[in-house]
Amino acid sequence: MTFTVTKAGVDELWATLVSRVAAGDRFAGLFAAYRPRPGTETGLVLSAQLAVKGGIDTLEVALPPGTASYPALTPHLGAAFWYERVIHDQFGVIPDGIRGWPR
Repeated sequence: MTFTVTKAGVDELWATLVSRVAAGDRFAGLFAAYRPRPGTETGLVLSAQLAVKGGIDTLEVALPPGTASYPALTPHLGAAFWYERVIHDQFGVIPDGIRGWPR
């Protein structure tokens, strides 16, 4: 089994994720965690997982410390909705672009 981690900006990450799902990879989850960065404040890292033949690929983006929102993945990939809801509930960061939410 293989594991690959790719780091990118949020817009690039979403575009890559959506194109890979369209090409046949399976969306396996979206998670967040605070991760310290040397010499800076602790920032939130968003990690999207893709199930691929023989392993898991992880696409990551580190949000700047104090970020209040990020462009939502849900409008591009509906399966991300509940993951983004949990990220909002746990970390207070708003996924911008989900129509009618948050209320």
